[in-house]
Amino acid sequence: MTQLKDIIPEIIVSFFILIIVGYIVWAPEKDDTSQVEIPSMENFYDHPLITWPGYDINGYPCIKVKYLVDRKNTRLYMLDEKGHMVHKTPLSFSPLPDGRERIETYVWKLHRTEWTPEIFPGTYTIVVGTDYDRRGLTEEVIIE
Repeated sequence: MTQLKDIIPEIIVSFFILIIVGYIVWAPEKDDTSQVEIPSMENFYDHPLITWPGYDINGYPCIKVKYLVDRKNTRLYMLDEKGHMVHKTPLSFSPLPDGRERIETYVWKLHRTEWTPEIFPGTYTIVVGTDYDRRGLTEEVIIE
């Protein structure tokens, strides 16, 4: 009888260990963020500005912008429907000095950050300009 009393706690502890290890190994992974399809780069050089909706590292909605840096001090400007600037990239880029092309991808976060206020639904225009000239390639983005 004494041996049975000693074995029962060991069996119970072993059973709970198996349940915990099984839960860790076979538990389904939860991915709350939706998967977003990245657009094709096939026609990128016809219009070197591509935008698509996505999610940032923290799972917040954002707009991803891929653009070609072909002028000195290139930066992005985001304008609302009235033409008011709601955001601009904190850094400007210049073409690489050795002549290779420079393609940058920028993540425009739609929630409040250090660089931008909260962006509300509407139509926005993204402009690839320079530090001194806000003209260049444009693309409209509809934020829902």
